[in-house]
Amino acid sequence: MDAVKAFAIFLVVMGHAVQYISGTDFWNNPIYQIIYSVHMPLFFVISGFFFVGQQNKSFKEFISRKVMTLLLPCVAWASLSGLLTLIHNGDIFAFVNKILSPLNWPFWFLKGLFSVQLIAWISLVIARKIAPKHYVWVAALLSLCVFFIPYTEVARVMLPIFWAGWFLRMHYDWLLEHKGIISIVASIIFIVLLVFWGNEGMRFYSATSLNLYGYLLGTPYPWEDWLWLVYRVSIGCTGSLAIIALFHLPQYIPSWIQQVGTSTQAIYILQACLLEHFIGGFIAQKTAWLVPIQQLPPLCLFCVALPMIAISLVGLCVLLYRPIRRVPILSSLLFGTAPSCRK
Repeated sequence: MDAVKAFAIFLVVMGHAVQYISGTDFWNNPIYQIIYSVHMPLFFVISGFFFVGQQNKSFKEFISRKVMTLLLPCVAWASLSGLLTLIHNGDIFAFVNKILSPLNWPFWFLKGLFSVQLIAWISLVIARKIAPKHYVWVAALLSLCVFFIPYTEVARVMLPIFWAGWFLRMHYDWLLEHKGIISIVASIIFIVLLVFWGNEGMRFYSATSLNLYGYLLGTPYPWEDWLWLVYRVSIGCTGSLAIIALFHLPQYIPSWIQQVGTSTQAIYILQACLLEHFIGGFIAQKTAWLVPIQQLPPLCLFCVALPMIAISLVGLCVLLYRPIRRVPILSSLLFGTAPSCRK
């Protein structure tokens, strides 16, 4: 599963490379669309897979751990960004805004994962009291309350995918026993679903806007939106299952790939800072140095150059993170991760 996480973070960086470096209309780029259909659902499936047992923690223990690991890095990097803005242009109002609104910058995945896990934990605790024999199924149904909660757009799509990861963990032996046929069937279904993939589904526009409190307020939503939600969950789950099953087929996976998988949160944060903000901002001002790359033949650009750039960026993030993770305070503050003694 660490190797699956490594592949997932590669897809994230590759998608951002297409977005910021290729110089193409990335929304209509087939590679970008395929990546977008599965990369974040894969992370939420993995999160659900490893969430089993979290319901045994007290609320204080659970919430403190999740705040430290998922929200603290958002606050830390927002504060650092505000400080750099203040030093650069002396804009005190921009500095104060970033300090007072740290969760607006910039890691939507961490915030979305926090809300998904919090709703799942509350649902599990309640379900264990009212239906101890079938508490997981009841918890999954209770978590549908997310459609009544404002400002939980990501959770409305990712909660069902998160629960898919939980149930996969519960039937992990079945996956190991039938991994060959599962990889084939899930891949075929995923490819068929990709035929209907397009900008509307890719951007989550319909699915994330769905809510039930809107009906109570007299705001109607067409049935097509609900079909988009089912479709979005289906393509995310089948693509994730296909990737997980495929990664269980090899008898040996290099240890360095697994080590990348143990650093995915730090890589996600660093690539966002490097690729989305630093390089993205630089590209917006000066793109001449990218012209030779962007003028490569499409096959060479998307199948060779950009994958190599993505792998290099992942490697760079690992190298940057390695010395920091040996310092407990910095490791927790910037990446929400416990210190590691591994060399």
